[in-house]
Amino acid sequence: MGDCIPRKAKSLKEQCIDYLEERIISGDFPSGHRLPSERALADMLRVSRPVVHESVVELSNRGLITILPRRGCIVNDFRTTGSSELLSSLFRYAGGSLRPDILSGMAEMRLLFETEMARLAALRRSSEGIVRLKAALRQEVKAAESLDWRGKVIAEADYAFHHAIALAGENIVYQMLMNSFRTLFLNVLSRFYGKRFDLRPILDKHRALLANIVEGKGEDAAWEMKGLLTMNKAV
Repeated sequence: MGDCIPRKAKSLKEQCIDYLEERIISGDFPSGHRLPSERALADMLRVSRPVVHESVVELSNRGLITILPRRGCIVNDFRTTGSSELLSSLFRYAGGSLRPDILSGMAEMRLLFETEMARLAALRRSSEGIVRLKAALRQEVKAAESLDWRGKVIAEADYAFHHAIALAGENIVYQMLMNSFRTLFLNVLSRFYGKRFDLRPILDKHRALLANIVEGKGEDAAWEMKGLLTMNKAV
């Protein structure tokens, strides 16, 4: 067996950044909120003050906070100051509940690019892509019909189906966007599907979407995807 490169554990700085970033993204530290002092954060997180200082400098670079000399750190309104790095953090976010405006923004973004993703899948589908899509739908139906299915199980299957559509569309940017979207997608859908309700309307939409992709009906596939995403903002 070949050599295996050990996975590098997160540094204390990275853990500190993750903690503060999550508290800000989740709204625990709202816009205009003053963060605890570096000394207080060091005591709270059980790290050194230099680690905290480096962390808040990084958060400032990402546009999440403003460092005011002798006045502390103020949480920014990241709608106006957030960077592309922050958008990546939003995609990776896996804990707690997101603010309603972020959730609605993500839903609108999905509506924009996934309808086009479905249209391209119908126009560019290959036999390999169709096989992958059919397998993903079968797995989703199997998960839905299981007597002990959990939110995470059906969420994984739902994501796999949408990801297969991205692969079928052969647009590498959409494919990477879906990859980046995975953690947040699963976070939201696990909660949604965990409520346990009748999944047949969603599965019927997926079947209709697949049929249009198989038949090469681009506009109809886009229409079905739009109907799916507007039927409930979480799917």
